[in-house]
Amino acid sequence: STTQSVLWDQVKYTGDPSEFAWVLPVREGAQVELAQDAWIETLDVATRPSVKGPDVSCGGGGGGGGCGLSMSSMDTAASGAAAPNGDGNFTSGAGVEVVSQKVIGPYESVVIRSSRGDAIHLWLRINGFAVPDSIQPILGRYTTEGFDFLALKLRPNAGTRAMRPVR
Repeated sequence: STTQSVLWDQVKYTGDPSEFAWVLPVREGAQVELAQDAWIETLDVATRPSVKGPDVSCGGGGGGGGCGLSMSSMDTAASGAAAPNGDGNFTSGAGVEVVSQKVIGPYESVVIRSSRGDAIHLWLRINGFAVPDSIQPILGRYTTEGFDFLALKLRPNAGTRAMRPVR
């Protein structure tokens, strides 16, 4: 819309769950929440290539043994989001302000801001976000353009199978 953008994202990750981090530059006021699995599944079905064979006509007759067609439907039951339980406890410091933080499903989420990209990078590393040194210049660029940063990591004891889509 003209007033907001909504990003739906389903992250697939293989590896050590403690090494997963997702850092996204966002504008002030950004929010994150769990998305419905059914929405992502519906999108996958709607955009999946489809090949249709010729129609087969099976004559009637009461003798049985005719043709049959079975179609399965997608389960679109929505699953509820877990309530925050306080696992993530991040504090401001070293030139970084914690704007918001919460636990959403299997993730610890925090929105941070600073006037220095190196401060953002250091804060993320100190707070257990696996962030490579190579992204420090990227953080710096977005910081000078006035962006905040949304950072997600898996909660302790949450494996990659627990990952859920977010919006």
